[in-house]
Amino acid sequence: DLRRIDHQRSVHAGDDPLHDRLHVRRVVTTGIVDVDIEDVRSQAHLFACEGDDGVPVLGFEELTVLSLEHPARGRFVDVFLYDQGTFEGSLGVYQELRGDRPVQQQGSVQYTSNPLGAMGISGSLHFQITADAADAAAEAMTARVLATLSKRDVADSLPAGYSFLHLNLGVPFDGIAYQPTNVFQYRFASEFWFASIEDAEDARIFIHAAPSEAEARELYQRLHRELLEDYESIRSADHSVLLRHRFLETHFGLLQEGTRVFGFERHPDGVAAIQLLESLPAILTGAEAMERTDADGEAQEGYHVGEEREYR
Repeated sequence: DLRRIDHQRSVHAGDDPLHDRLHVRRVVTTGIVDVDIEDVRSQAHLFACEGDDGVPVLGFEELTVLSLEHPARGRFVDVFLYDQGTFEGSLGVYQELRGDRPVQQQGSVQYTSNPLGAMGISGSLHFQITADAADAAAEAMTARVLATLSKRDVADSLPAGYSFLHLNLGVPFDGIAYQPTNVFQYRFASEFWFASIEDAEDARIFIHAAPSEAEARELYQRLHRELLEDYESIRSADHSVLLRHRFLETHFGLLQEGTRVFGFERHPDGVAAIQLLESLPAILTGAEAMERTDADGEAQEGYHVGEEREYR
């Protein structure tokens, strides 16, 4: 539970009695120990805890637990449905827990299988399916749960940035990353989506959707000013700029159109960077048109459940 963490920035331990320091085995500190929490990895039992800007808990709103029983085999499967409130929240949890394991897709569900079931996301839901034993009955029950979840209509929960990369650029699900804070190492930049550029080494495309056009313009101008500390401008217009790093000689493209701030970073090829800078606005226009198209919803089928518990 994150609320049990008592964080003290500086611990003055040099004058403490030795017996007060024995919890750090064979270590006797002789001054000030600075403790910084770099990262808190998400785990299922942490989702419902409180957090702040330094230790986010990825937007948890509600947990529903379904206990399912196979009528013939007596096998049990528990389904944990974590409503993270947003697609970004469920994606963040899933990416942390999945690691480098492969992603499978079925309808509106992306999931990763394991011997006892599966875990994955469906819109704002992060789910974990866990059986009491690994056998054919549990596998069949897991498949039915996945089939039911896959019929959810999640079109309204998909963020504009994700839709732009996945639907219009064709970037696969596991090739998309979301960074909620400290984008480009700037504290003022947040909520950006990224995708790698094929055949361009470490280059990435990025996009951010601002609440208003005025805020998008302000963010674009501030990023431009900050980037000029390390980059030189080689091509500039009213709503776009192409920069080259002074030492690494990689290229950074930055554009703003409407409420969107988008572009690319670390592109090694100057000619290709110019072409990409010119083509991105047309691709973005196509993405916005697609966002206005309603997806067809499908009827959902459910399990008969023996027990249901909800936590807020």
